[in-house]
Amino acid sequence: MLLFPRHIDPPLLEFSFLPLFLFVFKLGKLIYLYQRRMRCGLLQIAGALFAGIALSHTIASAVLQGLFTQGLPFFRTPKNASPHAFLRALSSVREEMLFVCVLFSLAYLLLRHQGITSIDMHVWVVVLLVQALPYCAAVFISLLSAFPAVAIRKMKAMPEDEKSL
Repeated sequence: MLLFPRHIDPPLLEFSFLPLFLFVFKLGKLIYLYQRRMRCGLLQIAGALFAGIALSHTIASAVLQGLFTQGLPFFRTPKNASPHAFLRALSSVREEMLFVCVLFSLAYLLLRHQGITSIDMHVWVVVLLVQALPYCAAVFISLLSAFPAVAIRKMKAMPEDEKSL
């Protein structure tokens, strides 16, 4: 008895290009705005993009929660929490870690069991990996916030000309 399909067809190329196009457009728009309007260096732009993309899941969850519930309090995230910082950082992004694992596993399983048989499959695997980027960024930012002294030390050790790229 077969419980799982042996072959899964990827979505049509036209449907796979939409999330990729939106991602590239958003990235290009933010880089342009930060360079032209804010006059930021490349490192500052990369940090802002990374921090902004890390908030995608949290913002979407808050919007959905606000639409379907009433009277829930606003929970403030702990700042500079030193005891068990690593475990707290991981527990605060457990949903994001689950999404990262699922999306990477799906991409891996598609490549391993079906391979790249067509351009549709190749683009679909890229879409799965691009969809995992905000969740990876959220996990990274959470871990970085657990150890702010390390990040601050790195920024202070960086030469001035590299800070303003």
